[in-house]
Amino acid sequence: MQLKYHFLLLRSLKTWMSFLIFAYFMVSAQASFAVAPTITSGTSKAIPENSIAVYTPVVVVDPEGGPLNFIITGGIDSSKFTIDAVSGDLSFKVPPDFENPTDSNIDNFYDVAITVIDNETLSDTKVFTISVTDVVNEGTTPPVILQAFISVPENTTAVATPVAVSNPDGKTITFSITGGIDASKFTIDANSGDLSFIDAPDFENPTDTDANNSYHVIITIVDNDGFTDSEAFAITVTDKDEQGGGGGSTTITISLEEPAPQSVNSGIANLRGWAIGLALIEKVELFIDGQYITDVPSGGARADVAAAFPNHPGSDLSGFSMAFSYSDLSEGSHTAVIKAHDVNGLSQNTSTIFNVERLSSGFIADPNAVSLQQAVSTIEGEDIVVSNLDANGVDYDVRLRWRVATQQFEIEELTSVTTALTSFSIASPIEDGELTVQVLPASAPLLITLEEPIDNGVSNGIANLRGWAVGLTLISKIELFIDEQYSTDIPFGSSRADVAAAFPEYPNSDASGFSMAFPYSELSVGSHTALVRLHDVNGLTEDASTTFNVVRLDNAFITDFSDVTLIFASVSIEGEQIILTDFSAEDVFYTLTLQWQAATQQFEIQDIVKKDPVFGDGDTGGGGGGGGGDTEDPTDLGTGGGGSGGEGVEPGEGDGGLG
Repeated sequence: MQLKYHFLLLRSLKTWMSFLIFAYFMVSAQASFAVAPTITSGTSKAIPENSIAVYTPVVVVDPEGGPLNFIITGGIDSSKFTIDAVSGDLSFKVPPDFENPTDSNIDNFYDVAITVIDNETLSDTKVFTISVTDVVNEGTTPPVILQAFISVPENTTAVATPVAVSNPDGKTITFSITGGIDASKFTIDANSGDLSFIDAPDFENPTDTDANNSYHVIITIVDNDGFTDSEAFAITVTDKDEQGGGGGSTTITISLEEPAPQSVNSGIANLRGWAIGLALIEKVELFIDGQYITDVPSGGARADVAAAFPNHPGSDLSGFSMAFSYSDLSEGSHTAVIKAHDVNGLSQNTSTIFNVERLSSGFIADPNAVSLQQAVSTIEGEDIVVSNLDANGVDYDVRLRWRVATQQFEIEELTSVTTALTSFSIASPIEDGELTVQVLPASAPLLITLEEPIDNGVSNGIANLRGWAVGLTLISKIELFIDEQYSTDIPFGSSRADVAAAFPEYPNSDASGFSMAFPYSELSVGSHTALVRLHDVNGLTEDASTTFNVVRLDNAFITDFSDVTLIFASVSIEGEQIILTDFSAEDVFYTLTLQWQAATQQFEIQDIVKKDPVFGDGDTGGGGGGGGGDTEDPTDLGTGGGGSGGEGVEPGEGDGGLG
């Protein structure tokens, strides 16, 4: 009996032991699958005074990818902060003032503890120290040099009188020459900013370093608050009839902003800039590769130029702009020359060299003729690469790159991977057949069509606003209204052979185009209405309108190329759309949708979705990506520049930004 009792006791203990071992392994297994989230944002960060955002967001790696909850759990200055429980955006409740710190130690170092909790109640906590830095001369706007490419006739010394500068605060500015391979050829007045050759150049006997009549000098400006700006100038010396047959005038100043020097251009895009003189500018002519193309519509509003040249008549309406079909040019290098004439018969030139990438068939009017069905996409550095794009039966490899001037991804390189017949000619801005002219009643005294923005289309960045207008009597002006509010008068008079062919009975129908560069990203996200109103000299009017949608990044205009990066991004193709995920702009992440647009012959952004900033992949490098500067100067919104990687958003663990 006692033996049997011991046997039963032993068997009972064995059963309990098996259960405990089983329970141990179950708990261990469960623990192996449940991994706590990890806060990866750096624990110290400096932000300038008068700003609220600290981390947007606090970045977390959560391999399980479930919902997260963010809370403030401590820190001696925790009462100064707030955090969004879902997004993880950490902010000051009140913008800190460097001169009047409110942290516990009154030293502009604020301490706060943040805890992140996942849906299995696993958590991570970090204590952050936020230092507030002083902003010198708060509320001031630094001066900016507005020009960099100037043409002057030989045998004259004046180059820029003065160098064009945006100085909205009216500060005292000092000018100096600080570099450039031909700096010794120039002098500048430190106070007035008048830039001149020391000795008048001779076109037939150039003395620049490269002996090609292109002189390079760097100009730096400093205001009395210590703000500086520098610009590398390229001064082109042009030939002049030295037998008394005319020549240029230094009383006219021109800046050709697009196409930018050495830029790559494709499709239909802006050609724009500004021109002023001591007398009113009468007309602006365009020459491509030495051949006259058209007069460029001028008279566009340019408040930035007016601020820099308040004593020049018409400087507030000095902009010129047109929609130009770059794809009608041959692939490779081209020269654009702008020649401005004033009412006294004086003229001046400026020029730029640019590159063209194009489809072999030129303009493709049918949007269905461009297909991504067999295409694949990858990211190489800061480029989106699409292979096997089908355009009219020809396969291409396409490289897209962010362009500061337009706030879009644009074609940087096109390589045909199948043989195709290529034809081209130097053409007027919009060639016959490229755009479908709406057939309207020919008996109407006024006809007007708004072609961009496209009705029910999507717009963003800086892009064309264009169309055509004709009248049985002369046209006096074309006004633009956005959401029923007057915006500006639109320059008109560009060449439109297609309109002339459709409406030969209307005088000047061959010069019926109107266009301007419009900053769509300055509008709010959502639906808007554009209305153009045509006026003739008899007081008659006619309207045309479109409804369009705006998509945009948080910042309406990003001036620095290095603030945009694909270092964290991935790309895929879905149907006829390119989907770019984890595109980073100023440390904010987005998903972009790009689609081919026949009107511009480019892949353009059709949708922008701000990303949930929590990443589940811990392999991606942290830090803000840097890159080469983009010096394209769109309207008066500033210039681009190179930069280095910063702390910013840090998805995962990595090596930081690129320099």
